Amino acid sequence: MRISAPLYEVDYRILNLEHAAGRAQAPGTPPFAFRVYVDPSTAVAKDTFTKLSAFYAPNKPVAGNWDIAYLDAHHAIHVQKGKVRYYLNLNPIGTDAAKAEKQLITLATWVAGQL
Repeated sequence: MRISAPLYEVDYRILNLEHAAGRAQAPGTPPFAFRVYVDPSTAVAKDTFTKLSAFYAPNKPVAGNWDIAYLDAHHAIHVQKGKVRYYLNLNPIGTDAAKAEKQLITLATWVAGQL
C-alpha cells in the first residue's frame, strides 16, 4: 500500500503553545494537529482511508460534506473527500469530550467546504 506524505502539517511545538494554552500535557506534544494528504485519485484515497481506519478503531462515523469521516478512539477526526484525506486532532481533548468533538467536526466541515 502506498501512503502519500502530508501536503501540509502544522506543528505548534515551535510556538510553545503548551504554556500559552494553559493546559497540562506531555512536553513536546503539539496541542493541535492538522495533516492533509492528496492521493492520485479518489479511488486511491478511499482505499487508503479504509485500510488506515482499522488502525484507529473503534471508529464513530460522522456525517458531513465529505465522502466519509469518523472520530477515532482518541476523539480525532479523519476525513476523506475526493482525493484528499485529512486529520484533525486536539491533544489533550479536555474534560468535555463532546464539546471538543463538536468543535473538531465544525472545523472539519469548514475545511471540506474549502476543497
